[in-house]
Amino acid sequence: MKQNPLPFQQQAVYDFIERYHAEQGIAPSVRDIADSLQIGVTTARVYIEILKAKGFVASTEGVRRSLRIAGAGAEQGAEQCR
Repeated sequence: MKQNPLPFQQQAVYDFIERYHAEQGIAPSVRDIADSLQIGVTTARVYIEILKAKGFVASTEGVRRSLRIAGAGAEQGAEQCR
């Protein structure tokens, strides 16, 4: 069994972004993430930045709701589907 590369809270943020996009067809706002996970907006932003640095999510600078699963995250999801 493959060990999860993300700590619990980072994984929760990643999973929420992935699920929200699949269900809503758009990326969640930082407020959506914070409210859903019952964390502060600043904390949500920190987790998003960590996920970006690790290559799990990406966004377009200056564009709202542009979070998307990228690189390492997309590869992890593909492996889980096999």
